[in-house]
Amino acid sequence: REGRYEKRAGTHMGDELGVLGDTLNRLGGEITDRIARLSEEDAQLRAMFAGMVEGVIAVDEEDRVRFCNEAARSMLRLPRGDLEGRPLLELVRVVGLRELLVGEPVGRPAARTEIMLGPEPRRRVLAAHASSFEGGGRQGTVIVLHDITEIRRLEKVRRDFVANVSHE
Repeated sequence: REGRYEKRAGTHMGDELGVLGDTLNRLGGEITDRIARLSEEDAQLRAMFAGMVEGVIAVDEEDRVRFCNEAARSMLRLPRGDLEGRPLLELVRVVGLRELLVGEPVGRPAARTEIMLGPEPRRRVLAAHASSFEGGGRQGTVIVLHDITEIRRLEKVRRDFVANVSHE
């Protein structure tokens, strides 16, 4: 009852109480094993997301941050400390991000947009992909961010080069 599943009930009686105690002991063991397995899976997922180059942010149905990896913190210049439970749109005031989150129903295809951060000439461009999810009785959105600043810069250089060659 208090979450201490290592405690065991006495099973020395051969009557109904002994059978009940044995059943409770097996149940406690199974719950302990499941909790350990879920904790291990959670640790593996967090390690995997932490090592990604892409930024990953998960928000719940109220757009409160449930997970944010270090790449997303860096790209969006989010503050240090615990972000869990804080509204994402209060942490990041970017129009494109708001559009991704508003009205993202479960089952809808992933939404995509480009987000511009900062003024020229130091502007950064992020490709943002949002997908809804449902699990454990909860709904939310996962946003994956890719820094495409260099790609956009190279495209501009190519356009300028073609324009200059055509002019000459």
